[in-house]
Amino acid sequence: NPWRGAEATERVFNALLDKHPRERVLANTVFILEELRKRLEAERDRLSRQVFAGLLDAGTMRFIVVMDDLQSPHGAAGSAAAKRAVNRLPQRIESPATERQANREDGSQYQLGLFERVGESELNGLENKVATYLDAQARLFFWYRNRPRKDYFVQGWKPQRIYADFILTLQPDEPNQDDQFHQVFVVETKGVHLKEAADTAYKRSVFDICSEHARKADWADFVPAMQGKVVRYEVVDEEEWEQRLNRMFA
Repeated sequence: NPWRGAEATERVFNALLDKHPRERVLANTVFILEELRKRLEAERDRLSRQVFAGLLDAGTMRFIVVMDDLQSPHGAAGSAAAKRAVNRLPQRIESPATERQANREDGSQYQLGLFERVGESELNGLENKVATYLDAQARLFFWYRNRPRKDYFVQGWKPQRIYADFILTLQPDEPNQDDQFHQVFVVETKGVHLKEAADTAYKRSVFDICSEHARKADWADFVPAMQGKVVRYEVVDEEEWEQRLNRMFA
C-alpha cells in the first residue's frame, strides 16, 4: 500500500532527523530506504508465515498433492481431475527441433525420464549429474525435470511459487500392475553458492511443512489415485546430493 509505505518512510526519516544532521540523513537516503525495505519485507514474511501456519492448523487451508494418475515413462501424465488443477504434470511437452537432446554424463540416452526427450538447456551441470544417477536406479519408476513457471509447484506464504527441479517416483520392493509406484519425491537441488541463501532457507521451511502434512492421510481422500502413496519434499545440497539420494532409494 503506497500510502502506508509513505507513512512508514516519514516516521523513519523523522526519527533519524531527530538524532542526526540533515545533511548526513540526505547523503544516506538510498541506504536508508533499502534497509527500510528489507525490514518491512522481513516483518511481512514473519506475519505471513504466522497466518499460513494458523490456517493450516485450523483446517481452513489444506495441503493436497495434485499429481493424479502418474503414468509410465514416456507416457502421459494427468487425469481429468488433474487437468482441472493448475498444479499438475504435463501430458506432453514440446522441445525446439534445433535444441540438442540432453544425455547421461557418459553420452548415452536417458531411459527412465517421463518424456523421451529433454533439451540440453533444461539441465545445468548439477541437474545432469542427478538425472544420470536417477536414470541408473533399478527401483526408479520415472523421473521428470520439472519446468519452472510451467509445471508442478508448491505455494508457501511468500508470493512466488516454488518449482522444484525434479519429481521422481519409486517402485515398491515387489512391483505389481496395481501399484506401479508407491513413493513420490519432489526434489530441489541447490549449488554450494546457494546453500546459505535466504531463498534456500525459505524453500527448506516450506518443504518441511509439505513433508509433515503429506504424512497425513486425509488429503489423499481428495485425490484417489494418490491413496497409499508416500510423498516427500527434499532440498538437496550439491556437496551431499548423492548421499541424500542414496538414502531415498534405501
